[in-house]
This record gives sequence, C-alpha cells and structure tokens, in this order.
Amino acid sequence: MRNDIRRNPPVPGGFGFPLGAALGVLVTIVTVGMDATGHPVLAVLPLAVSVAALAVLTTPAATLGAAVLYWFLVAGFVDGREGQVSLDATSMRAAALLALTAVACVAVMAAVRWVLAGHHRVPAAPVQPSLPEPRRAPGPQRVSAAATASAHNATASST
Repeated sequence: MRNDIRRNPPVPGGFGFPLGAALGVLVTIVTVGMDATGHPVLAVLPLAVSVAALAVLTTPAATLGAAVLYWFLVAGFVDGREGQVSLDATSMRAAALLALTAVACVAVMAAVRWVLAGHHRVPAAPVQPSLPEPRRAPGPQRVSAAATASAHNATASST
C-alpha cells in the first residue's frame, strides 16, 4: 500500500487533463487581462509553470496533452487574436518552450516516482518458509503392513 501511493500520481489522467485545461484557460485569461499580448514570452512563462505543476500532480499523458493545449491557447489568444492560431516565430518559440518544459518535468517526475516506489533497491533474499511438524493422530499406534505380516507368519509357523 505504501509504494502504491508513491508510485501513482495523486490525480489520475482522466481528471488531470481537465484540471490542466481549466488551469490553462484561467492563466491565459489572466495573462491577456494583464495585457501580456505585447510580450508573448511573459505570457508563456506562467503556462510553463502550470505544465511543471501539472507534471507533479497527474500522469505524463495528461501533462503532455495540456502542454499542447497551452500552445494552442498561446498561439490563438496571446500571439494570435480572437482564437485564430498563428504559426509565426513567436508561437514556435512558445511551442518549443512548452514542449521542453513538459518533457523535462515528465522525465523528472517519472524518475522521482520510480525512486520513491522502491525500484532502486536490491531485492532481499527470499525467505524459506518453515513448515510445522505434522500432527499425530491420538489413540493406538498404527502398525505397518510388514509388522502385521511378520506377526501373522510367526503365529502360522507355531501351529
């Protein structure tokens, strides 16, 4: 149970991606509201921090999917306007920064989860199970077939 908690992320991917999408939309609204459209690099940095936070909380697939969504938000609402995606040098730099952040954070979190799960330790030597002695039935002792046969032969030869 202890290793299961450390190995699995706290938020499963089915909830992690919608959480990342909501976080990305919120960060984009705040960024556009603070008039960061004139400074696209400043608009991408909060989203890169969101990708890093998402990598800690959820699965790699949800993190990478959210990074792609974040690029569409930057290219469509920060760099491009009114939701029209622009494919210029600024949006490509944003894509590179978000992709690099996502891959690096996913790799680091995978390594951290692997170490915390205990995979780095050498497994202990297997313990040989010890079995208890079988119980003996109470009552008269059983006589083996050979003892019975020799007793029968002894009585038959005496008659």
